[in-house]
This record gives sequence, structure tokens and C-alpha cells, in this order.
Amino acid sequence: NSGQSPGGFGGKMPTDQEKNTMLQQFCSVTGASQLEAKECLERHNFDVHTAINSYFGEGGNNQWGGTNRNTAAAGQNKDKPGWSERRTMCQTVMSVTKVPEERANQLLEACNWSAEAAVERFFQESGGVPPSR
Repeated sequence: NSGQSPGGFGGKMPTDQEKNTMLQQFCSVTGASQLEAKECLERHNFDVHTAINSYFGEGGNNQWGGTNRNTAAAGQNKDKPGWSERRTMCQTVMSVTKVPEERANQLLEACNWSAEAAVERFFQESGGVPPSR
């Protein structure tokens, strides 16, 4: 079928599992909340790349509660995320740094819940060498 819809799913909706994967992907790239991710993905027919580009292209307008993404992305003035978001961020930090969950959470709290900043801080503190398991 050459008349595919913009989502890349050939006109059919993705499964719940596919939607969850896309939601996690969107959140990890953008730092957006699960709600923001869901709304943006729905608006763009679950085309993750288009949704992410749109999210960053929209800047800090009031559609997303007036959040200035530049400061949020830098880990400044960011509210503590919900449990599922914290869990996802923690898993991200753990997979990159190979630290235990408790240490990953400490790094995230110290970096105002920015996974990128937590990983960076870990490598600065450890001299750039992840611990061996």
C-alpha cells in the first residue's frame, strides 16, 4: 500500500506496547512529561520523529503550561517528575553509568531530575570510568 499515513503504520494505529515504547522514547529525548508526550504523539499520529521535532519547534509557549524548555532541559526550575518518569530516568542513568538504583536516584536528585546532567555529574565525579560489575 503506497498511501501510508504520516505515522508510518500504514493507516493502522500502533499497539499499546508500541505506544509505550514511543512514549518512553519521546520523554527520554525531550525531557517532557508523560502527559505532554502522549498529547504530542497523538497530535502527530504517533510519528515519534515528527512529534519530537514539533515539540522542540514549538518552544516555550503556553500550550505546554508555559514551561521554558531550555531551562527545563538544563535541569533548572524543574518540578520533581512523577514515579514512572523517575523510574525511567533512573533506569537510563543506571544503564549508562552501571551504578545501583539508589546511587542513580541520588545523582538525579542532585541534578534536579535531569538524566543527562546526572550522567555527566557521575562521570565528572568518577573521573570518567564506570564501575565494573
